[in-house]
Amino acid sequence: MSSETLAGIQGIFTTAATQMGGMMVPVLTAGVAIAIGILAFSIGKKLLKKSVS
Repeated sequence: MSSETLAGIQGIFTTAATQMGGMMVPVLTAGVAIAIGILAFSIGKKLLKKSVS
C-alpha cells in the first residue's frame, strides 16, 4: 500500500470524524437545553406548591 493511498484513507476518516463531531454538537446542545428545562420546571413546580399552600 502506497503512502498516497494511506493518506487518502486517513483523509476520509478525518473528514467523517469531523462531520460526526459537527452533527453531535447540536444533539448535545439540545440535550443540555432539555435537561435545564426539566430542572427549571421541577424547581418551578416546587416553588408553586409552596406559594399555593
